[in-house]
Amino acid sequence: MKKVSNQEHDLLEIKIPENAADILQQAIGFLHLFLPVTLAKRFIAVILLAIGMPVKDAVKLTGLCEKSMWTLKKQLREQPVSSLMVIKSGSGRQEKCARIKQQILAELESGSCRTRQEIVDMIEDKFHIKVSRSCVGRFLKKTASNG
Repeated sequence: MKKVSNQEHDLLEIKIPENAADILQQAIGFLHLFLPVTLAKRFIAVILLAIGMPVKDAVKLTGLCEKSMWTLKKQLREQPVSSLMVIKSGSGRQEKCARIKQQILAELESGSCRTRQEIVDMIEDKFHIKVSRSCVGRFLKKTASNG
């Protein structure tokens, strides 16, 4: 693999030893003692991208997916490295019943529903939201653990 530097037009040659993947996995394992495994892999990936390794090679060596590696490469151009060493929670999908949680709880306190299926039917009838029995179970578990 060869890379031409934009500033000096010097030729930089990087030779990857055959056991590089094993060495990097050991390094990730060691870093995992101090960091979450995601950050350990990201740290190694930042170093590999900084020395000019192609994304496809860095993917093979770190175990990160190609999409994550391309995103990381783009972020390295736009942000300081310290901001990349933070794990952010995903935005995720919002709960279907998030807006009507208090109304559902008030309905449940009235005692009109005894089974999960009755709760599913009540939510569909009163609020026009289709939820599964397992969704109701998760809802009940969350509300029970919150007080």
